[in-house]
Amino acid sequence: MGKSLNLIREGANWENILKEIILEEGLEPWNLDALSISEALFRRIEVLEREGSVDVSRMKVIVERLRDSR
Repeated sequence: MGKSLNLIREGANWENILKEIILEEGLEPWNLDALSISEALFRRIEVLEREGSVDVSRMKVIVERLRDSR
């Protein structure tokens, strides 16, 4: 989870963040769904929220929308 957390902290673009999450989670790029991505992203947001290192309020809204889209 380390590299994707750092990418989020640095404000990297979503494409790079999601690519790293896919690698870290061992997900198959050809078989992705919104739920698996949103769950993985939500776990990272929870870590960042506990740290207080990044304002995650906007990210939480995006992830909630992903979860609701299923």
